[in-house]
Amino acid sequence: MMNVRIFLRQYALWVGLIVVIVPLLIILWLQYRSLVVQERTAPAYRKELLRDRLHFINQEIEAYYRAQAELALNVPAQSIPSREDGCVLVRNMREELPRILQPVADFFSRQQFRGARRYFFGVRVGLRDSDGTNEIREVSALLLYDPVTKKLQFDGGSPDWTIALAGFATCRLAPDRELCYYNHKYAPEHPVLMKSVFNEQGGLIGGAGLLLDERFFANELVPGLVQRILPWPAPADLSSSGLSSEETRNVIVSVHDHLRRARWSTELSDNAGGEVEVRAPFTFAFSAWMLEARLPRQWEGEGARRLSLSLPVLLALLICCGLALSLHMAARTMRLSQMKSDFVSNVSHELRTSLTSIRMLGELLRLGRVSDPDKLRKYGEYIENESRRLTQLINNILDYSRIESGRKVYQFELADLHEIVEDTLGSFDVRLKQNGFNVRLESAPAPLPKVAVDREALAQAFINLLDNAMKYSDGAREILVRLGHRADEVTIAVTDYGIGVARADQAKIFEKFFRAGGSLVHNVKGSGLGLAIVQHIVEAHGGRVTVESEMGKGSIFTIHLPEAAAPSPKV
Repeated sequence: MMNVRIFLRQYALWVGLIVVIVPLLIILWLQYRSLVVQERTAPAYRKELLRDRLHFINQEIEAYYRAQAELALNVPAQSIPSREDGCVLVRNMREELPRILQPVADFFSRQQFRGARRYFFGVRVGLRDSDGTNEIREVSALLLYDPVTKKLQFDGGSPDWTIALAGFATCRLAPDRELCYYNHKYAPEHPVLMKSVFNEQGGLIGGAGLLLDERFFANELVPGLVQRILPWPAPADLSSSGLSSEETRNVIVSVHDHLRRARWSTELSDNAGGEVEVRAPFTFAFSAWMLEARLPRQWEGEGARRLSLSLPVLLALLICCGLALSLHMAARTMRLSQMKSDFVSNVSHELRTSLTSIRMLGELLRLGRVSDPDKLRKYGEYIENESRRLTQLINNILDYSRIESGRKVYQFELADLHEIVEDTLGSFDVRLKQNGFNVRLESAPAPLPKVAVDREALAQAFINLLDNAMKYSDGAREILVRLGHRADEVTIAVTDYGIGVARADQAKIFEKFFRAGGSLVHNVKGSGLGLAIVQHIVEAHGGRVTVESEMGKGSIFTIHLPEAAAPSPKV
């Protein structure tokens, strides 16, 4: 037993390394075996996943066109006078038929189908002989809807009429189908959607149809749908397939027309090298077009075998990362401990300085050594000013404690920002004058819109900015407060002409306990919580706080608040 203890004491480091390295080697070997399996199965799974996504896109496109077409082509049969068998009786087809079918044109004029290029209506017509023998000859007529005149008209011989006529003839062969589509052999870029119209007796009157717009399909409908469902995250339960979330973000989806020309793609440069590729035709209307998806491969060729050679490197990197992380955490802990010590020291100094002044002046007043009314008023103002400063310091500490514990609650109400700023400057006026500061307030040219704020919290944030401007003035005694309104934001900018903030520190000054570098900064005492509280208050209002500064020329701290209705109380 003693020998074992001596051995462990002498070779503790080696024992520790073995205890760490052996499990790591086992885990890495198992991972390597898993990756080899994934290398064989991942391509098939990728293709299956892409096929599933393309099928989903096809379903969404078909659902869109069917839903819109059902509404746009649902012509009321009651508005078309017809016989029981469905024929519309006329003597002069070209003169009478557009007038009889005007209700159909009115119906088309009210439709808002995005993606429809041209409406048409095909009808069964019964022609009466002009000699009055009442003999009826049945024919079919096709009229195109003119969106300018809002009438149906004969337009025989035009390309649209030719496509519509072929669609009408094809769809009439299956009158029991509610909605059908047709792709013309010589114009597949303009599919036809058509819906049969029956009268109350069940007779087939004709069909309402439309030509689809290929530009809307290729440039708006498909891109909008693809962008809405991208990125395609890999399902957690299928992660063993080797498909990573980074791969799914890089999916390349493209649309090709009937001539195999690329009409749209999620990537400008269509690089096909080293990619899994899946193609699927559109299943509805644009059936001559092709939808294509590509997905980069995770592993190429000898990837798994190259991985086995990199295991020692991965192990070394893992150990180095662990050591670096440990050192970083230790340094961070020491830095945070030092910042907290500085915080306690600074707060203690602030409390002692103010309390000493208040006690000294209170003692003078108690002993009756001051009888001059002006001095009495001056001492009272000084005591009041120091009391306000202590109150602000304590409020900052208490508020930060509430923020850290998640108990800080804001009560929002619509308020006038100009009024809040003026009231806050009025309450801060004594301290400003005692320190010789001149504050200039510049209002916006137009009245500011009301904003949803917690008055006390916003006033506290504004006071913290004023307090910072005073502390870091370095002899300058001018402070500019500017109210503004731009875009959908209302702003409060506090400008000082003091020592400024270094560019390297501007991203850190809103962190708790952070103190910027420089001897001038460290000569100023403070809790290090003011700007952290400002940022929390402003972000709780849905806004942001920014800083612009140049060393030796001063700083501009700006509070940006959004225009909005009063939100609910926020923690």
